[in-house]
Amino acid sequence: MIPMTAMKTRPHTSAYPDMKTLAYPGAAEMAARLVALLPAAVRAVTAFWGDRWPQRALVIATGSDQEFAALAVSGGADVSAAAAATVYTTLDVPNHAVTGQRIVFTPAASRLATPE
Repeated sequence: MIPMTAMKTRPHTSAYPDMKTLAYPGAAEMAARLVALLPAAVRAVTAFWGDRWPQRALVIATGSDQEFAALAVSGGADVSAAAAATVYTTLDVPNHAVTGQRIVFTPAASRLATPE
């Protein structure tokens, strides 16, 4: 797997400065597409959950199924049909807190139709 230091940070929307998008080599086009989709995605999640969510996450576009499997901690599962996974580092249920939230996209996600 390519180390995180080899990934490139993509520009993100100024409306959501806490949203960061990273791309592994070969995934720059997908990362650019994700940057463009972030504002509508944040609005959709907020419409569903309300504004009591952090409205920030790390979005990662991977360049291979192996990179996705490593970042999504899929433990050798077949990820060929996946488009993305949400992952977190820690979950503090009593305090309703989550840290290390990230959304990891597979290379296959680039073939999905753009939402309307």
